[in-house]
Amino acid sequence: MNTSIENFHKRRRAFIILPRAGLLLAEPESVLSHKEILLAAGFSSSAIKDIMIACPRGYFLDNTLVIYQGDNIKEGGAWELQPQNFSAVKNVFEYLECILGLNSDTKIYLGVKCGKLGAVWEQYNQVNIEFFR
Repeated sequence: MNTSIENFHKRRRAFIILPRAGLLLAEPESVLSHKEILLAAGFSSSAIKDIMIACPRGYFLDNTLVIYQGDNIKEGGAWELQPQNFSAVKNVFEYLECILGLNSDTKIYLGVKCGKLGAVWEQYNQVNIEFFR
């Protein structure tokens, strides 16, 4: 992993939401990608591919919460949280608020546009904190 990617991963707090199962939250300052987090948690490669496509995941950085889903994206493409997963996020949102310290000033986005590795990708589809309460 190159230094800029590692620095971004270390600064953000990654999470994965497994509908009907719960929240998988990376350790603070973890440099692992979402796929690496799932691998470390014991998921098989085929399960990881399915989770990346179908389950919400994201990160918290600089009082910004970004939630999305999808896999195999090219630069310029986008990952976004699908409406069928809004309830899965809502079910664990109270825990995200408590653990991450979300507040009324927290910016929440439901998508990212793929950019350069190691850069903070453009976020879009902003909602306020009440969206998941």
